[in-house]
Amino acid sequence: MPEDCAKSKPRNSWKREIPHLMKDGKWRTVRRTVEDLIEMKKGDKESVTLVRIPTTTQVASFFARNKYERRKDKEVNEWRMKFSE
Repeated sequence: MPEDCAKSKPRNSWKREIPHLMKDGKWRTVRRTVEDLIEMKKGDKESVTLVRIPTTTQVASFFARNKYERRKDKEVNEWRMKFSE
């Protein structure tokens, strides 16, 4: 690789960004989580693209497999991070 080429910044997986977003303990729908992730990336000075945004199906699957608690509000599932007491 030529020395004058700029090195790309390391890619951050959305699987690491969602826990950071969910640390506030707010209840969010899957769709709201994706929207908040987009807003978080838009506000990040280091982020130059919105390419690595997960689909709502990917986020729902991620919540179901990880340590998130679910409640059903009307007909919509909401999720938040579980906290150890």
